[in-house]
Amino acid sequence: MLPVQFVYTENGVKKSSLDEHKRRVEILEHNKRLHEECFGKKKTEKSIK
Repeated sequence: MLPVQFVYTENGVKKSSLDEHKRRVEILEHNKRLHEECFGKKKTEKSIK
């Protein structure tokens, strides 16, 4: 059986696995900030009322 090799590309340009990891971390951090902004405000608004 031949080993499997994963190739990451962005717009047809080959990227390293480290580049892909950095991209995923950036996306996770962005989603976390959005979640805190959206749901954090709702919690504080409810507690003020």
